Amino acid sequence: MFGIETDISVKALTMPTGDSWTSNEIQKTQLEDPDIRPILKTKLNSTDLPYFQEIARESPATKRYWALWVSLHLKDSVLNRKWESNEGSSYRRQLILPKSRFQEVLRQTRDNTSGGHFGVMKT
Repeated sequence: MFGIETDISVKALTMPTGDSWTSNEIQKTQLEDPDIRPILKTKLNSTDLPYFQEIARESPATKRYWALWVSLHLKDSVLNRKWESNEGSSYRRQLILPKSRFQEVLRQTRDNTSGGHFGVMKT
């Protein structure tokens, strides 16, 4: 009846210097991302799914986020996707990562002592 929340906090994404990203920093970079901005701004102002006509002129990526509307949630004003287990008994938050942070995250996960990857497709 009650789901178990596994919180994958953005604080887990740390930079080599040991600095962690704050919610404000992540929200700022999400608002700077042209694909995420329209969805985040709408979520900040309403829980209602906008009509397709309202986002029709946006990028294909924005339209994909729009299609995921019911699984997108705000935590500390940061856009996350709710990723549920198949049986629905637990879920995780998946940060909607701005493009400007892709290389940073890949570098950190790849170069980390527990990192490495098994090729482009699996990564």
